[in-house]
Amino acid sequence: MPSVMKTTLAFTTALCLAALLTSCASIFNRNQKNVAVSSTPAGLSFEIKDRDGKVLQTGTTPATVRLGTGYRYMKGQTYTFSFRRGGKVVGTSMLETRISGWYWGNFVLGGLPGLLLIDPLTGGMWTMPENVHFGAPASPTLATSRKPGEIRVMSIADVPPHLRSKLVRL
Repeated sequence: MPSVMKTTLAFTTALCLAALLTSCASIFNRNQKNVAVSSTPAGLSFEIKDRDGKVLQTGTTPATVRLGTGYRYMKGQTYTFSFRRGGKVVGTSMLETRISGWYWGNFVLGGLPGLLLIDPLTGGMWTMPENVHFGAPASPTLATSRKPGEIRVMSIADVPPHLRSKLVRL
């Protein structure tokens, strides 16, 4: 009788362990991540759109936002960050999700439900970078001209105050 109990206990333990490991990515990944948004210089405003073009969040750098990883079944989310200075877009940055290494644990451990259902539906199969940084063009100085006679067109907000007196109206 003790032999049957040991076999039953071992089988039950193995079954429970297999059930827990059938959705590896959903256990180890969350379907939402905190993402740090920064810029050089700091203080740029930003807007985040999802892959459908829907505006999800706005803010000013530096900031931390919470974004979902999944889009639809077996599709990760993609975000577009638009950075603005003085109301004008100075640049954009993309944030794309990628398949988590934990997702492949389902394949290795035989977790068919996690591979085909749980992780794809919860978004747990996806991961994303933890930060987005945008380096805005630096404010120009007179020494940055590369060729004699070069003309640069820019917003007055991009010209340092100490150089504005040297500007020529066209």
